[in-house]
Amino acid sequence: MSGFIAIMNTSPKPRCRWSVLLVSGALGLVLGAGTGAVLRSKASRQPMTAALAPVIQPARQPAPVEPAGGLKTAEFEDAIRRALSLVSYEQREDAFCRLAGTVPVNQIPPLVNFLAKPAHPQVIESLLPGLLRRWAEVNPADAWAYVQKVAVPGNRAPLEQAVLYGWGKRDLAAAIEMIRRQPNGLPKQRYIGALLAEVAGRDPAAALAVAAAWPVDAKTLQFTVLQRWAARDPAATVAALAAGPQKPPELLAIIAQCWLRRDPASAVAWMKSLPGLNPFGRDKEKVLAALALASPALSAQFLAGLPAGALRNECLRIMVAAMSGYDFHAAAAWLAGFPDGAGKRAAQLVLIRQWAEFDARAAIAYYASLPAGASQRTALEMITQLWAPAEPRAAAAWALGLPPKSRDASVPIVIAMWAREDPAAAAAWAASWPASQAQTNALLNIARTWVWGNSPAAAAWVAQFKDGDLKEKAACSLARDWARRDPEAAGRWIKGLPAGRTRDAALASLAETITQRFDVKEAIATAQTIEAPELRQSALESAASEWIIRDPYAARPWIEQSAWPDGIKSQLLKRTP
Repeated sequence: MSGFIAIMNTSPKPRCRWSVLLVSGALGLVLGAGTGAVLRSKASRQPMTAALAPVIQPARQPAPVEPAGGLKTAEFEDAIRRALSLVSYEQREDAFCRLAGTVPVNQIPPLVNFLAKPAHPQVIESLLPGLLRRWAEVNPADAWAYVQKVAVPGNRAPLEQAVLYGWGKRDLAAAIEMIRRQPNGLPKQRYIGALLAEVAGRDPAAALAVAAAWPVDAKTLQFTVLQRWAARDPAATVAALAAGPQKPPELLAIIAQCWLRRDPASAVAWMKSLPGLNPFGRDKEKVLAALALASPALSAQFLAGLPAGALRNECLRIMVAAMSGYDFHAAAAWLAGFPDGAGKRAAQLVLIRQWAEFDARAAIAYYASLPAGASQRTALEMITQLWAPAEPRAAAAWALGLPPKSRDASVPIVIAMWAREDPAAAAAWAASWPASQAQTNALLNIARTWVWGNSPAAAAWVAQFKDGDLKEKAACSLARDWARRDPEAAGRWIKGLPAGRTRDAALASLAETITQRFDVKEAIATAQTIEAPELRQSALESAASEWIIRDPYAARPWIEQSAWPDGIKSQLLKRTP
């Protein structure tokens, strides 16, 4: 189970710090999202090229001045071209992050003029903010003035925020004062939230003090700071929260997850001091998943400390789901250590479902190890449903080799799913089996499925069956389902069948379906064409009964004039006014 810990301690390749906080800090304030999350959807990314206007118009721009040492402008442009030649957005972003971090600070002012020219959107989005941040760490006033000069007012926010990051590192009080002087509104709140989220990573106490004193939405700002503080020092964050009256559940959940990654034993000790899992509110699943991945041994101990019942069972399911997302075999081995019971059986089904979605054959091996009973039957159904759409032939072959009861339950599911994708292939394969109840069930399932995709083709296939019980059942099923969508087309097909039991059975199903569609007179007319006396009488009585319910005054004279036996007439007429 050490693999879980290794996975949790593995982090993705770090991005530029400014690019992470530029997005996550502001969104953490506005949306309440974790400040460590970076939302970089290409679909939602807005190019910033249009936000810039050249400092000097291109036609008048003089030749760039080469600094006396360090990076030359030609080298700078060449580095940009090399970065843009990389295949993926992420690779280009990494290259721009490295470039922004290596340009000598004294060369940033002349070099950023190149970025005011028409350029690739990612140059403006990924390189310029990094340069502005480093510039602001040395000369924030000039960096701020540059942004005001070259950026279109409606698109300055990302660049101003980058400057404020650097400014806050050099002089936090001055950066905050600059934010205070901005017009009130959402951009201003985003600036202070993002800046405090960044400051919280190195001086959380100072950031928390500023947040508490901010005149607008101070609680949200404090929450943002505490999130960042929790990532750095969860124990200290808990101590800071102890002094206040409010402990938001979502914040406690964030603290728990961060602490479990850093020190699972201490985190679990703290969790045990809380009144159950209620303090985590709706985020308790995230906490339990983090605990399961951080330390399976501590997870088992934590579960053992919960009272037996619904809560413990729920926690067990959540933890198994989290573990199986990384290592199915390890999750199965961990689950095997728990005593049998409803909670364990439910967790086993969770494991099998996730396993079957990834590797049905491995899930089958685990299913076979379960004790016979309801859970194993449910597991069989899950595996069949998840495997059949991807590999219908293999799933069908496996299902046919199961013991009789399992086979009869599984084969129809496989066939029905196969028939959704390729009913002709499923029909040909099922027709090759030896005659059995499994074959009958499979063929009927194919008919039921095929009729919804291509009714005429399904009807032509059923018409080829040998006369007998199977053909009658298939014709009834097809007539019923086809008539629900197109009763006229279904009626034409039935009338074209040879006279006999199959045609009569199909007409009875058609009459029943038409009755359900509130056309009782048409249903009676259809029932009267049935040749078999008993079946015709049954269909007519069924239609007449429905007519009595809907319009008893119209139904009574028709029943009185019918040629039915007096006993049947009497029974029906008793139900009319």
